[in-house]
Amino acid sequence: LEDGKVNEAHEQFAQVVLYIPSGASALAGLAECLQLQGRSDKADALFSEALRKFQDPDIVNGYAWFLATCPDANWRDPDKAMGILKQIPEDRLASTCYYQGTLAAIFAAQGRYNDAVAAAERAIAFGLEVGDNPFVAGTRSRLDLYRAGRPYVLPMPGEN
Repeated sequence: LEDGKVNEAHEQFAQVVLYIPSGASALAGLAECLQLQGRSDKADALFSEALRKFQDPDIVNGYAWFLATCPDANWRDPDKAMGILKQIPEDRLASTCYYQGTLAAIFAAQGRYNDAVAAAERAIAFGLEVGDNPFVAGTRSRLDLYRAGRPYVLPMPGEN
């Protein structure tokens, strides 16, 4: 997914899910591919299924991110995203860059920009601690949006 080969990744995740249906990361990866292909209905259904089967914090985070940043406004639901993200234990939620980044996106989608800025700043600090430079760069660009009073919404498939 990181190199933009969404269709190839979709095929690979689908094969893994077919042969290993209990694979949490494969289900989450397939849901992310579906989202990036603009198939929000299928992504939502698969994230829901993965969440029912696995109480994995990364699936929780992925589903919350999807609901907060979905380019299709019909599927964007920051309040539901917040409820889902709250399933992550508070100590992990408060100390992990990815979870704080998702929390920032949710706050911004709810119009809570001061909270979004604070969460994004925490996410950047945690990202710097673990040396995740691509995450830090992406979060910094979203931080600029939050400071300008704008939420982050993923681009529609085919847009850059």
